[in-house]
This record gives sequence, structure tokens and C-alpha cells, in this order.
Amino acid sequence: MFEGLAVGLQCEVPNIAYLSIGMTIHSITTLLCLGFNLIISRAPQKVILQHFAILAVTSPIGVTIGMAIGMCDTNWNYTEKMNIYMEALSAGNIMYITFFEILSKEKKKTCNRFLRNSVIMIGFAFMCYLEVFTFKNIHQTH
Repeated sequence: MFEGLAVGLQCEVPNIAYLSIGMTIHSITTLLCLGFNLIISRAPQKVILQHFAILAVTSPIGVTIGMAIGMCDTNWNYTEKMNIYMEALSAGNIMYITFFEILSKEKKKTCNRFLRNSVIMIGFAFMCYLEVFTFKNIHQTH
């Protein structure tokens, strides 16, 4: 939901596109990890479908809440402050899950360490590239 919240709070198309790409990449990773873990644990198909149904609706709910927060008040200072707080909350949540839930478990595994670390670095470099590319485009249009 926090990922969707960050997208819903945006007012400019490049920011929406950048966050949507990041959210998609993060969601794919999260859903693959969750799917593999549920399959490995031999969870019933009903439980797997319930988990994915909940995950499928949380981001759109977050987008809706973010859009509602952005529209609820015409006071620019209030809206801007709320946007900053919600984006920080969303970014913190995403970073926590990435670093403490996913990467910490990957770090403990000993097989294919070089390949795993290489893929992590490539992903990090790709996200940095997207940040620089989006940052340049946003400031060139203003």
C-alpha cells in the first residue's frame, strides 16, 4: 500500500512514471519471493490465491489514498508537507523490506554468492540510472 501511496501523491508525469517503474520492479521481486516461499512451504492453493489477491489490491488502494490526500486541501503548504511525510514513510517501508527482509536472507546463502551479488549490484545500478535519468528530465522541463 505504501508504494501506491507514493505514486498517488505525485503531481507530475515523470515522477509518476519513475515511481511506477520502481514499484513494478519491487513488486515483481516481492511476488516472486513470496510465490517461491509459498510453493516451497507447500501452502494450499487457496492460501496462495488469498495472499496474491490481497497484494493485488493494496497498491491501488494506496494510489487512491494518495490521490485523496493530494486533493483534500487546496492549501499548498499542507499538501506539500503531507506529500513529503507520506513519501518518506513509503520509501522507508520499501527500504526496510528490501534490506532487512530480502537482502539479509540472500546474504546468508553461500551458494552462487558471486552471481547473487552481481545481480544485486546490477539492480542497484539500474535504479541509480533511473534516478539520474528522471532527475535530469524533471529539472530540464522546469
